[in-house]
Amino acid sequence: MEKGRRNRDGNIFIDQDPENFLLLVNYLRLRMNNQSRKVPEKHLPKPTYSLCYMLEYYGLMPAVYQQTWIGCCNRLVCKEFTCEEKSYGTYE
Repeated sequence: MEKGRRNRDGNIFIDQDPENFLLLVNYLRLRMNNQSRKVPEKHLPKPTYSLCYMLEYYGLMPAVYQQTWIGCCNRLVCKEFTCEEKSYGTYE
C-alpha cells in the first residue's frame, strides 16, 4: 500500500518499524502536552539511521530535530550557508 492508504476496514496502514513509530508518537505526545511546544533535548529520541529515514519520509525531520541556518552575507550577496542539524551534524 502507498502512504496514506486504508485497508478494507478503513484503517490507515502505516508500514514502518513499530519501535521507531512509537518513538515518534511518544515525542508528539510530549510536545502536545508541553505548553511551550518544545521538548527538552534530553527527551528527544536518539537519532538512529532508521528513525531519521522515517522522519524524512514523512517530512518531520525539522520538526523533531531543530535546524539552525547560519548565513555569511556581505550586503545583498550571500556567499555561504551552513545548516547545523542535531541529527546529522553540520553541512555546508
